[in-house]
Amino acid sequence: MCSIFDVPYTYRYVDPNTGRERNTFPAELPALVITRVVYTASEAKRRQGEDEDMWRAFQEKEMVVDDWLQSRIGRKRLAQEVQKQICSSSRCSKRLQ
Repeated sequence: MCSIFDVPYTYRYVDPNTGRERNTFPAELPALVITRVVYTASEAKRRQGEDEDMWRAFQEKEMVVDDWLQSRIGRKRLAQEVQKQICSSSRCSKRLQ
């Protein structure tokens, strides 16, 4: 299995006339990626089972978090955290209540 991608590329150099660092114009260079993965049937079955277990555990935790965020305390804590993030990014001196 292989894929061809265009990879963004910019070259930096020092201009000998001015002594300043310069960048070339962005270009896209083709890159070939060769992937070779061999799985046995038992490895594929084990991996599928692990993926299903992980997805199931994630969904259970997601439901718990969603329930908490929709609760009264969760909404209040979320609003406090949003206010805290806004204040820290804008350096406001307003105290959280």
